[in-house]
Amino acid sequence: MQEQCLNVIKMACVQERYLLDGYPIVHGWVFDLRTGRLIDLNIDFKNILADIQKIYDLTDSEWVVNARKKAG
Repeated sequence: MQEQCLNVIKMACVQERYLLDGYPIVHGWVFDLRTGRLIDLNIDFKNILADIQKIYDLTDSEWVVNARKKAG
């Protein structure tokens, strides 16, 4: 489940929207069939995003300017 959350965070559309308005924020939950409870995986979205952006750099100034033009 954590890896799937990372895959969502890596998506350009997620990073673009987050840069523009601070959303979405990715949360990881797992449903425990035995107890019937949701377990929060405590994914640190902001830190993971910062690490991912070092590899998947979608935040250079030209990209951010173009993304803002698209949004508004």
